[in-house]
Amino acid sequence: MTTVLLPDLGDDLVHVLNELEKLLLTYAIWESEGDVEVGELPAPLEGRVALEALQRVSSMIAVTQGRRAPVVGRGGRLLAADGRYELVPLRLVDVAQADVDTLAAAARVLGDPDAGDVVREGLEEGRADMSGAGLVLRAAQLAALLGLAATDDSKLLCGRLAAAGPADDVVLTAGQQDAYQRTVTRLNAMWALGDPAERYHYGDRGAAAHGRERTEPDMSALPAGTHLAYRRRVPNMVHVMATRPDGSHAWQFTIADESDGSFGESLAVKVTWEAYAAFTQIPDFFAALASRRPMFLDEVEMILKTLGAVKEIPKGGRAR
Repeated sequence: MTTVLLPDLGDDLVHVLNELEKLLLTYAIWESEGDVEVGELPAPLEGRVALEALQRVSSMIAVTQGRRAPVVGRGGRLLAADGRYELVPLRLVDVAQADVDTLAAAARVLGDPDAGDVVREGLEEGRADMSGAGLVLRAAQLAALLGLAATDDSKLLCGRLAAAGPADDVVLTAGQQDAYQRTVTRLNAMWALGDPAERYHYGDRGAAAHGRERTEPDMSALPAGTHLAYRRRVPNMVHVMATRPDGSHAWQFTIADESDGSFGESLAVKVTWEAYAAFTQIPDFFAALASRRPMFLDEVEMILKTLGAVKEIPKGGRAR
């Protein structure tokens, strides 16, 4: 089993788990009733594999969330170093690594435009109430949240919470509170794309009151030997990449201007499964998108420059 650190998001996380279960149950029912051909569903959607993995993970997560937690003795509060300011609790959840890997694979399939018509039909016409795009995004965010790499900060918090027990209130030390602030920034980047309103609930007021400064962007999570880069394709597209020394890319995704030219611009972030790792490797970028809400590609380019991204010039091209 693997122990992951998750925020108590009340009903939010449980609602998403329920919606994803409805989606995967759609595929299972179609399969059992013979509405899809053998082999038509890609792994791990086929044979209820992803559904059963999600159900096991959900059973472990649900009891740590919202009103359910105190009922089962897992409702300990998390308090700031002053002992008075209550923080959003973090919960320790034991999940099987194989199930985490299965859900990550399912998220990649759901987001793959070449996965097949049956996958698209399930997203658009299945039992879930969320939109197909919303389900794909939430599946990717759940996989990123469960697969978030451990840091010294998260290990420190896990140790503190494990020593106290799930029902006990925990008062953090000043150092542990700093670790909490850095950790919840990463968690918020995964689950809420860095939404500042959501981040505020974790205790930004306390951080501001104590004068803690914003840390510099951390690019150390990028794949070894790569650097953050981007390429501007005039007039309506920016490619964001983790670039290797030979010029190839570990991943890349696109931000496109899809406006009709009538008023302002409409920017769309297009991340296929090959680039899902970007959610965990450059969370500061997605946090900046959420907080600044750029309307123009020039603003996106400025965010990338702030993060130290290198502007690549296509062969035979010239800088804009």
